[in-house]
Formats: sequence, structure tokens, C-alpha cells
Amino acid sequence: MRIAGWESMSTAGGTTALRYRQAIVNYVNLLNSTGLIAILDLHWNAPGSTQARSQQIMPDADHAPAFWTSVANTFKNNSSTIFDCTRTPPEQLVLLAERQLSAGANPCSGVNFAVAGMQTLVNTVRNTGAQNILDLGGLAFANDLSQWLQNEPNDSRHNVVASFHLYNFNSCNNTTCWNNQVNPLPEGTCDYRGVRRERLHAWVH
Repeated sequence: MRIAGWESMSTAGGTTALRYRQAIVNYVNLLNSTGLIAILDLHWNAPGSTQARSQQIMPDADHAPAFWTSVANTFKNNSSTIFDCTRTPPEQLVLLAERQLSAGANPCSGVNFAVAGMQTLVNTVRNTGAQNILDLGGLAFANDLSQWLQNEPNDSRHNVVASFHLYNFNSCNNTTCWNNQVNPLPEGTCDYRGVRRERLHAWVH
């Protein structure tokens, strides 16, 4: 079960950030009590004082690391939670290891704010002591894993999986592409999700 949200300011109706976060903790505990694993993700974000009202092309350096520090500290003792470091990156999200980026860089066209790459987010989570599985998407709304292996972030816990999503607008939507992009990943290192499940699940199994 995927859960998005971890408000840093007051929400509609006067609900405080603390109460909102506690509601999420309670819901995660409820899911876990029924045997479900909760996936927590960075869904919407925005730089500076801009309110997060939509998904951005990349995580922002201003708030994304703080988000994951807070979430990881809250759930690091719960092995039934997985951290999806950034949900379905739309296009050019930091080639995963961000090896080509300097601190605070904005390397992609159309991105006018300082970014936090996957390696930064992985390091942020691990610096809290959290050992949870980290779910790391590829490009094109997590549908393109062609560059995942060569850009896999370094993880001190060696506990990351590639996140593969399949939506009705994705281009990697056939067995030929799955054989070329997904099969090369080591067994047990891919998380499959999306809205066109039947053919994909048949191929996986």
C-alpha cells in the first residue's frame, strides 16, 4: 500500500502538521497489523517558500532531504515500511547516482531550482540509521530502467530495489522492452507497479 504525504505546515481545516503525521503513523500501523507493507513516498514537492501543489521533475534540495530525515527517523524501526525516495520521476530525474552533479546543481532543462539527487536522498535516509528497503525509480515515470544498473546509487546497507511502473502512456509496455530493460536486473531487485497489471504480472510470473 503506497502512502503519500507528510505535511510540513498546517493543512486545510486547521489540522496541524503533528496531527497529520500522527494520522499517517496510525494508518501505517493499521496496514501493518493486517499484514500489508506500507510504501512511503515523496509525492509532491516545491522549492523555497512555494507550496507543494504538484509533482516536480526532480526533488528539491530545499525540502526533500528534510522530508526524508523526518520520515526515516519516524519509521526506521518499522521493517514493514519501504521508502520510495521519489515517486515516478517524470523525465530526466538525476541519473540515479548523480555522479555528474555538483551540490545544489540544476542540470536539467526546465528546472529552475537546486535539486537533490537519488544519492543525496539515499545518504539522507541512511544517515538516520534507517535500514529500510529503498525503492528507486528509473526515468520516464519509473518506466525506463535502461540506465538503472550503471547509475545505481551507493547504499551502505545494500538494500535498494529498482522501481518499475507501467501506465497506459508508457513506452516500455511490451515483453521485448521488459526483456531488454528489466530482465538484466539481478533477481529480487525490482518492484513492479502500475495500472496495466495483467500482462506485466503474467510476464513476471
